[in-house]
Amino acid sequence: SMRRRAEACIVTEGGHIEHFL
Repeated sequence: SMRRRAEACIVTEGGHIEHFL
């Protein structure tokens, strides 16, 4: 949503959020 470099994030089954560039 925010203006950043190509950033991606995924939500694991446990409910945690992991983002990687």
